[in-house]
Amino acid sequence: MYLWKVDRLVADLQSNQLTAKEEFKYLLISSVSITALSIPIETAPATDLSYIGFFGTLLITIFSIYYSYNINASGDNKDFIKRSICLSVPITIRLLPIVILLLLIDDIINTPSSYYENPDQDFPIMPVSVTDIALEWVLTVIYFAYFCIKLKAVALYKPSLISE
Repeated sequence: MYLWKVDRLVADLQSNQLTAKEEFKYLLISSVSITALSIPIETAPATDLSYIGFFGTLLITIFSIYYSYNINASGDNKDFIKRSICLSVPITIRLLPIVILLLLIDDIINTPSSYYENPDQDFPIMPVSVTDIALEWVLTVIYFAYFCIKLKAVALYKPSLISE
């Protein structure tokens, strides 16, 4: 695995020398990095609850990527990264309307009535709530469950031989 020598990685990719396990490591590192960098910047201070939410999501992501890698490995063990990246796009697009709807409902539930009664007044950013964290975890699990189902269908696919 190359972390600095990009040209060597390019050469290995061009000659198709990366193993599925090496591809798994790249996906795991990039996903963990994305998760770590996605901590929202808020004016309200981070709380213990927000850190619990972050680390919970991080653990769900690590476990889910490891699990999906094993699903692919138990099948034909080919093209893990390509499959992961390609499947993530339509899955994300399909889940996006559900995510938006649930976030709106969560916002309505967690917004105090004073926010609506005094629309001109400045209010501080609301801290993370238990329902925010639960929703984030549930949505992350739903995404990866759907992803794993589709990945398994690809990895275990055996073309049928039709004799004429």
